[in-house]
Amino acid sequence: MKDDSRSALTQRIAQDLNEPEKILAAILSQRRKRPELETAFILPRSPLEAEIAIMCADILLLDRVGIDDNLLEFGIDSLGITQLGAALSNRFNIELSFETIFSGPSVAELARTVQPGKHPPQTEQGAPRK
Repeated sequence: MKDDSRSALTQRIAQDLNEPEKILAAILSQRRKRPELETAFILPRSPLEAEIAIMCADILLLDRVGIDDNLLEFGIDSLGITQLGAALSNRFNIELSFETIFSGPSVAELARTVQPGKHPPQTEQGAPRK
């Protein structure tokens, strides 16, 4: 890309996306509708499931994710798994391995894994975190 093109692009971004509402609208416009799956869409049953469903929808750029939806069916990639693991780790003060997310790739299963007080925080090797 030429310097002139970069400058024009930078200027356009600065002009067009200079308000939080415009930035949010641009992000939300990138979301796609949840595809039809064999699994029926089921709303979150708890605040914890709702929070995890929002995290998953944000990472996958979907309008919604049901609690029994298999994230792998949506095509989540290794970067998405990494982002989800980091988001869950930061929010719930736990560390999740790729294997943990792959073995339970639904909102309901992730909620059971991170539910405070129900499961000890674990490292990637499965030992409790100190």
